[in-house]
Amino acid sequence: MSDIVKTYTAFVNESAKFPHEIKSERYWRNIIGNDPYLIKILNTIMTKQNSFASDSQMQLLRRRQNGETSPYSAKN
Repeated sequence: MSDIVKTYTAFVNESAKFPHEIKSERYWRNIIGNDPYLIKILNTIMTKQNSFASDSQMQLLRRRQNGETSPYSAKN
């Protein structure tokens, strides 16, 4: 019984790290284009994280989606 609880809590903790689900890989590949850094991020999301992205990964993808090409975010 304790093994089941441990695996469930591990699952819950893991899913909290990656709250954003990527549903269409083709859509994001079209948005990213030929940017090697974002291609590596998307490959990691799709293969290692089972289509779930962290907040920082999703922020980078959304910046590209909005057309921001600067390497720095517009905080101020």
